[in-house]
Amino acid sequence: MNTIFDHKLAKGVGGLLPALDVPEQGIEKLIPSSLRRTHAPRIPNLSEPELVRHYTQLSKVNYGIDDGFYPLGSCTMKYNPKINEDLARLPGFANAHPLADEDLIQGSLKLLYEASRCLCGIAGLAEVTLQPAAGAHGELCGMFLVKRYFEERGEEKRKRILLPDSAHGTNPSSATTAGFSATEIPSGKDGMINLAILEEALDDTVAAIMLTVPNTLGIFEERVLEVTEMVHAAGGLCYFDGANLNAFLGRARPGDMGADIFHFNLHKTLSTSPDGDKINQECGSTHLAPLHAAVREHRADLGIAFDGDGDRVLLVSSDGETIDGDQMMGIMALHMKRKGTLCPPLLVATVMSNLGLEQALAQQGVKMIRTPVGDRNVAQRGRSLRSQ
Repeated sequence: MNTIFDHKLAKGVGGLLPALDVPEQGIEKLIPSSLRRTHAPRIPNLSEPELVRHYTQLSKVNYGIDDGFYPLGSCTMKYNPKINEDLARLPGFANAHPLADEDLIQGSLKLLYEASRCLCGIAGLAEVTLQPAAGAHGELCGMFLVKRYFEERGEEKRKRILLPDSAHGTNPSSATTAGFSATEIPSGKDGMINLAILEEALDDTVAAIMLTVPNTLGIFEERVLEVTEMVHAAGGLCYFDGANLNAFLGRARPGDMGADIFHFNLHKTLSTSPDGDKINQECGSTHLAPLHAAVREHRADLGIAFDGDGDRVLLVSSDGETIDGDQMMGIMALHMKRKGTLCPPLLVATVMSNLGLEQALAQQGVKMIRTPVGDRNVAQRGRSLRSQ
């Protein structure tokens, strides 16, 4: 795709200026010599049709929600209703100058202030900043707050962030970008934090723990009060990732659970009806009836259902059978073994996979290796096995 500066035959006229209705004066009188260019600006001189064609072609390269869906990540695009864009383009917002005098933007300031008070009430915390522009940006801001907190207390040795393996995937990057090291805390068989391992990891080098509640397995951390009490007792802070706030919005508050820092994903939490259920209401991998009906209606060979965050997938076969993740792994592993491409005959899965899968694979000569919960654990173990 060429940029607009790459047009070689740019000799058209982009527009016609109206006739002067004031006396004409030379540029020497209008602009001081110190402010005038010494060289002509590098501006393409395209005709109007050329300009329109260029930007129309460029717009077709963009991928948007009107072109397809986002199976994983890109939650800003998945959760931002178009009415949000319409409101953001209202002249009072779109045309506000960033350096405007505060007397001229009292309406915007009032809106920001009232929004911040609402967010404080939702989180159960004393204050809020509206500076971060995205979820990962909020995480990073939270980590910098932790860093500054301990610097001012003279506790610079607190350089470790505890990260449950079921935490939001961007948390480790945010911690390391802020200058911390990440210590992973494995989940127990119930998908929640293993308190015994957490106790072993706590010492005077721990700055904070980064919790996602509910976690990325969709499980609410039932022992969250114990977790935050343990971390606080060790002198650390508790950061909560708000990616899944919809699950308990209006029913509980992070601050009451022991959170010191919390970040909102406003596009996720407040752009949908946040009752904790509608992310998969009558659709996706938790409600397969519409997919079963669609497979039959269209005589499809296969139907694929994702959950609201795209991290769980189920299949519906042409004869109406539901195929879950363990079955998919088993099918693919045995298919690759028959083709001779599963070398060595190993399958990496998490501790949450069904024992029946492990036993069925063993009967076919395939060994299953388990890792703690988390995609990155499976990927890391797989890469290490391939390198051996």
